[in-house]
Amino acid sequence: MNYSVIEEIGNRYKCACKRDFVLAPLTTMEIGGKCGLFVAPNSEECLREVLGVCRSENIPFFLIGKGSNLLINRFDGVVIKIGGDLGGFRIDGNRVTAGAGGSLAALCSAAANEGLSGMECLYGIPGSVGGALYMNAGAYGGEMKDIVKSARYVDGEGNIAEMSSGEMKLSYRHSVFSENNFCILSVTLELKRGDKDAIKAKMSEVVQKRREKQPL
Repeated sequence: MNYSVIEEIGNRYKCACKRDFVLAPLTTMEIGGKCGLFVAPNSEECLREVLGVCRSENIPFFLIGKGSNLLINRFDGVVIKIGGDLGGFRIDGNRVTAGAGGSLAALCSAAANEGLSGMECLYGIPGSVGGALYMNAGAYGGEMKDIVKSARYVDGEGNIAEMSSGEMKLSYRHSVFSENNFCILSVTLELKRGDKDAIKAKMSEVVQKRREKQPL
């Protein structure tokens, strides 16, 4: 399989791009074989170009975030990691906009520090923001669909588009993103003002329940 054009993109953007890359360290279970080519885009434009080449050249590709819930064998294609370079966030009033590659748990903590409630039940889920929306993650009485307002994504034609929550077909561990060849870029959440101490107490309670039921 010819990966040279993607490697040229990686060199131009100065992002990680390696052949025959061992994927095990990128999963929470630390189990995994090699992929033909590993790329970690460091900007939205870099990501769009990599996706564009994969699609135009019919090169199989697979998107990963923080690698939770993944068991990986050999993958003969391109593995694209949506990581920290695509994981910043900003808070504007009650709204939080976060990059898909950011840690969900870290975002929960940031919201709590601002006195924003709505993410407590998601605290401790070992995934990325984009992964959480992709599968409509949830626990202990809440899920992403309760707080998501909209998302930006790369569609199947390589265009950047935006979708409202009502269009996402969010149901139990399912979304429109898992039905289509879309790549989530960022997610906007609508939270509520609350008591900071009460929010953090709820988060601690959730973590304790996780430790009791799902020992590390």
